[in-house]
Amino acid sequence: MQRTLNKPVCLEGFGFWRCDDVVVTLNPADPDTGIVFIRDDVPSAPPIPAKLENRIAVERRTSLGIQKDGQTVVQVDMVEHLMAALFAAGITNCCVRVNAQELPALDGSALPYVEAVNSVGTVDQPGERIQKRVTQSIRVGTDKSYLEVEPPKPEDLTSTIRYELNYPHCPDIGKQEFSTELVPESLQKEVAPARTFATQDEARALQSAGLCQRVTTQNCLVFTGKGALDNQLRFPNECARHKVLDFTGDFYLGGIEWIGRFHGVGSGHALNSQLLEKLLLSVTRRQE
Repeated sequence: MQRTLNKPVCLEGFGFWRCDDVVVTLNPADPDTGIVFIRDDVPSAPPIPAKLENRIAVERRTSLGIQKDGQTVVQVDMVEHLMAALFAAGITNCCVRVNAQELPALDGSALPYVEAVNSVGTVDQPGERIQKRVTQSIRVGTDKSYLEVEPPKPEDLTSTIRYELNYPHCPDIGKQEFSTELVPESLQKEVAPARTFATQDEARALQSAGLCQRVTTQNCLVFTGKGALDNQLRFPNECARHKVLDFTGDFYLGGIEWIGRFHGVGSGHALNSQLLEKLLLSVTRRQE
């Protein structure tokens, strides 16, 4: 079955990177619509389908845009947390209306989006949710940082992921590992609450460059060498869990629920998109 929201729900905040005030409204949508973003602040802007083909390469976040004659005519930034929440809630059809270029930072996790969807409920719709079993092993990246997937075992009905993170230059983070099944209960309770993070040096560098000016330790975990600054961890391995959150949101740009065994080591948005591209290509080849 496909699924949409029972009724609209609105969230307000400011963008993590650009820091503009922003209101985003999640609206029900018809079957087979998919996830679509609409910029209400850009007159006559075309809708932006949440598809890998519309991904724009931007560092440290996932952005989507529509291009014409080699120029981006409309863009929406930092969509990965919302996409992860929609996947966790089983939402296949949603019209996301936003009045700024970037979605709100909120608390730096996907939890506020999950709670918003749960507050209004969902509605099942006619039509199938696309599901594909991985049929071949694929790996992208280097020896030190990579993302790979293997076909599931015959008895597997869902995907799993094992993620390994290593920050030798920041012992607060250090080595972390997290494994989970990519199913709604686990994603909503064990992944969605995990917040974005940075070392104190990284945070200072970003703000010195004029970015993240309104971001505080309540929107981002900042590690000082003596723990998280002015905050408490929700999980001992919260950073590794947040990487799985990003993976989930990025992979939903394929519009497919994959069944396979994923393994990431130090991977991020770029490798997520590279592996997804290869998986989508493998499906296309099988259909030819």
